[in-house]
Amino acid sequence: MRALTALHTRDFVRARSQFYFVLLFPFGMMTLFIGLGLLMTGEDSRVDPWAQLVPLSVFLALTGTTLLATASPWAALRTQGQMRLLSTTPVRRSTILISHTPVRLVTIVCVITVIVLVGMAIGVVEPANAPALIGASLLGVPMFGALGYLIGGLVPSTDVANNIGSILQLVLMFSCGLVLPLEIYPDTVASVLTYVPTTFYADLLMGQVEGGESQHPIWVSALVVLGTALLLALLAVRTFRWYDDS
Repeated sequence: MRALTALHTRDFVRARSQFYFVLLFPFGMMTLFIGLGLLMTGEDSRVDPWAQLVPLSVFLALTGTTLLATASPWAALRTQGQMRLLSTTPVRRSTILISHTPVRLVTIVCVITVIVLVGMAIGVVEPANAPALIGASLLGVPMFGALGYLIGGLVPSTDVANNIGSILQLVLMFSCGLVLPLEIYPDTVASVLTYVPTTFYADLLMGQVEGGESQHPIWVSALVVLGTALLLALLAVRTFRWYDDS
C-alpha cells in the first residue's frame, strides 16, 4: 500500500499540466469573479459574483481534481497495460484504488481550505459558516470521485478521458446555477436542471455563503448528493476492467 501510494503521488505531481491546473485554475476563476464583483457593485443584476465566487471556485477545484486529474491517470493505468500487469500479482483491486486516492483527497482538502480562507478574508464567508462550507464542499468528493473513476474505467484512452472530463466540467459548471442562474434558461430546461444532482450540490454550497440562497433543504441536497455518489460508485465497480480486451 505504501509503495503504490508513493507511486501514485509521484505520478500525480509529475503530471505538471494537470497538477498546476488543479491548483491554480480555481483561484484564477476566483480572481475573475472578484473583478466582476468590483465592476458590478451597485448594479441591478440577477448574477451576484460575490456570492458565486467561493462556491464556483470549490466546484472547479473538485471537478478538476476528479474529472481531469483522476479519470485520465486511471485510464492510463488500464490502457497502458499497468492494470494487466498488476492483475498477475497478489495485489487487490481495492488496494490499487485506495492507494490512488490519498494525494487527490489531500489536494482537494488543501485547495478548498485555502478558497474558504480567501472567502473569509474578503468577507463573503462568515467564520462561523466556514466549517459547514468545508463539510458541504467535501460532501461532493465521493460523487465526483466516483464519476471520475467511472469515466477512467470505461474510456479507451487518456486523450478521450481528458476530452470527456473537460467537456463534462464545463457542462456541469454552466448547468448547476453557479455561473448563470437557472432562471435565465427556458422554463422547461430550468425545471429539469433544478433536479440534477450537481445542482443540489451547488445549492449546498450557495447556502453557506453571504448573499447565497438555497433552493432545497440542506438534508434533501445532502441525501441526493450521497445517493448519487453511491449509484456512481456501484456503476464504477461493475464496469471496472483490469485492461482493455482489445
